[in-house]
Amino acid sequence: MALYIKFVGPNGEPTGDVARTTGFIWPGPGPVEVVDPDWNPAPACGRGLHAVPWRDAFPDRVAQVLKIPSVKFLVLEADEKEAVVIPRTQGRSDPYEGKKVKMQKCRVLKEASTLDEAKEFCRLME
Repeated sequence: MALYIKFVGPNGEPTGDVARTTGFIWPGPGPVEVVDPDWNPAPACGRGLHAVPWRDAFPDRVAQVLKIPSVKFLVLEADEKEAVVIPRTQGRSDPYEGKKVKMQKCRVLKEASTLDEAKEFCRLME
């Protein structure tokens, strides 16, 4: 099992433009299991639960990726063998390109109000 961090809006809404169109809302504090019924294992964005390995989540990148106030940070646990790495896409400016993964299912272990709080929780869990 591996730990990941997911950035969500104040009500659990996904932060990506495409993700917002699905109506999906991440659950609050866990532990709670989440399963994507629209899963597709193709190594591309969409049709999966997206997150970043916790060690790759950096504050400067958060500022670049997110343009919404009141961001929450979810700590997710998922089977590393089942996580699909989304490769870099030419022409995109997402600083997490090549690091982001998607998965069909995961467990939300914690909801944090800061990235530092989420990362400290991950450090303690390892």
